[in-house]
Amino acid sequence: MPKRSPRKSPDAWRTLIATSFPQSGLTRTEFCRVNGLSVATFDHWRRKLSAPPRVEQTTPDTSDFIEIAPPVPPSFGTSRAGWHLELELGHGITLRMNFA
Repeated sequence: MPKRSPRKSPDAWRTLIATSFPQSGLTRTEFCRVNGLSVATFDHWRRKLSAPPRVEQTTPDTSDFIEIAPPVPPSFGTSRAGWHLELELGHGITLRMNFA
């Protein structure tokens, strides 16, 4: 059974794919054989490194939110005044909020 080579860092793969492979003049299969690499692993890293970086948003963008207050503050205990708010969100979706 062939001995497994140690894992390469993303920077090592970047150097292999962006510099060493093009300069070698070898086919992908030949380059992998000479360097003891699996063609599937080489292709995986080539796809991974050529894809645009994923950006993960950890906190909501607060510029997309606005604060909404009822038009008239409800008076507790003195009258039965309330409010009704409808937001049309598009695509036939309406958000209705009531305070009675």
